Amino acid sequence: MYEYIQGTLVELSPSKVVIEACGIGYSLLIPAHSYVELLGSIGQSIKCFLSHVLREDSERFFGFLKKNERDAFEKLSEISGIGPKTALSIVGHLSLKELALAIQAQDALTLAKIPGIGKKTAERLLVEIKDKLKSLIAEASSLEPLPKEHLALLQDAVSALTNLGYPQSSAHLAAKYILQQSPPTLKLAELITLSLKKLRAKD
Repeated sequence: MYEYIQGTLVELSPSKVVIEACGIGYSLLIPAHSYVELLGSIGQSIKCFLSHVLREDSERFFGFLKKNERDAFEKLSEISGIGPKTALSIVGHLSLKELALAIQAQDALTLAKIPGIGKKTAERLLVEIKDKLKSLIAEASSLEPLPKEHLALLQDAVSALTNLGYPQSSAHLAAKYILQQSPPTLKLAELITLSLKKLRAKD
């Protein structure tokens, strides 16, 4: 069982990374938000926690920047009808904080917005996910979502970025990442500028 890999990031795309370690290039599928976090990191050393998915006709490695994201992915993959592809989409579009709060509030609408998950799947997922992610749900009471003013700020920033030609999903991930790393006094103009810098980061 492989726990993690640490090496030089040599290739980055929205769906995968290639990490070189000991002269070997390892291709890992990654969550969508990890792409945004790794923009501008080509040539740098990174560490990814691994999940090895073996099928009769395929063998794939999934990489996660945080151990708890890897653990959540594996638990989600065990749910009937979900599988690795959908589990990766969930982890890639919701932070663990947001996922925990959605589970606690039985918020099917939030889950249904994730690519690959419809309303019926979201409702079933909320029923089955509780037992799989008990520890995550237990932490939800101490977790707070983005303040209301930040939610409005996020929507305005995403609107501005999409008007500039960026895909909505990329704009949302970049702006949300900046908000999560910034003080609550961040202004809209600053958020847009920092998000653009993140989106324009070169490999």
